Amino acid sequence: MGTRGVDMSMVWIKNVPDAVNDANYRKFLCNLGILEFSVKEKSVTGYSNRVNMFWVYTEPMRKALEGRKPPHRIGFYFVRSNMKHGFRPLVAVGIIGELLVAHNILISDDAENFIPVFIPNQRGKFYHMDRKNPGVYLFTEPLVKMVYC
Repeated sequence: MGTRGVDMSMVWIKNVPDAVNDANYRKFLCNLGILEFSVKEKSVTGYSNRVNMFWVYTEPMRKALEGRKPPHRIGFYFVRSNMKHGFRPLVAVGIIGELLVAHNILISDDAENFIPVFIPNQRGKFYHMDRKNPGVYLFTEPLVKMVYC
């Protein structure tokens, strides 16, 4: 797969939960430096003594999407710490989508503006296990097209 001269934007976000009603979700936001956020108001409230790490991590994505018309295809490849309780990838994608909207990276997380794409590994799975370093890789459109076209 040749990538020379292609705008490659890959983002790593650590410990993305797959449920919004558990302590891991609050811990995830806290570790990113996010106190609360609103998709409707497109606003993010951070801690006064900490940097919003989601904003820092997604800088390459913001630059890659700048000037492009929606819908934006965002690729997802998950790294899970365990599968003890199963894995709900659509919830994890929803959490990331809402954060992308709240940070004004996407206009909306509806189908007219945001198309999540699961990126498979060599075995055809869109995740693998790594207990020490769970999270998600996000890819912008050029790589997504290379994988699926």
